[in-house]
Amino acid sequence: MANKHMSTRSYNHGKQAHAHVITSGFTPTVFVTNCLIQMYIRCSNITYAHTVFDKMPQRDTVSYNTIVFGYAGFGNMGMAQMIFDGIPARDVVSWNSLVSVYLQNGSCWKCVEVFMWIRREGVKIDATTLAVVLKAYSGLEDYASVFRSCAGLSALRFGSQLHGHSLKMNFGSDTIVGTATLDMYAKCGRLFDAKKLFYRLSIQNLQSYNAIIIGCARVDQGFEAL
Repeated sequence: MANKHMSTRSYNHGKQAHAHVITSGFTPTVFVTNCLIQMYIRCSNITYAHTVFDKMPQRDTVSYNTIVFGYAGFGNMGMAQMIFDGIPARDVVSWNSLVSVYLQNGSCWKCVEVFMWIRREGVKIDATTLAVVLKAYSGLEDYASVFRSCAGLSALRFGSQLHGHSLKMNFGSDTIVGTATLDMYAKCGRLFDAKKLFYRLSIQNLQSYNAIIIGCARVDQGFEAL
């Protein structure tokens, strides 16, 4: 109840600030307008957020990414994709936003499709791209374990290729990429490869420990997990 009250109060203050900007004749910068969009999204008013976005005379990457994440947060991936399609100059941050929101909404296959699209466009990917897509491949293996399809083999094959790609790009020591990779191997039953990666990580965090423990449990190596 208290959180709801705080949220309502913040929303009212935000609307008052927005109204003051309009009535004062002040022309807000792109940064200020982006903050307004974020405020409306955090207060669960995507309609107002989109109205502010539509009225912007100039937009930057943050403007587009914010509204894409906003619609994705409400489960409206159709609008999120449509906004993304309208970005005049997409950079790796924009592409990372799209793959992230599909993963966030559980659309692992779509996440992989977007990655293929990225490669066709010749966009130079980064560690974030690799980590998100590796998580998507892990999700495909979860799907395979439930429906007993061939998706698991595809996840392992493409995940292994992506691992090789990350090594060529010198992301092998990156903790986020490394954790996502060992999680993929563990979920695909390749515990030996997962453990090798785990011990080579420069920083072993909670996520990497969870991934290797769950991986051991999946192949009935409970003692090893302990």
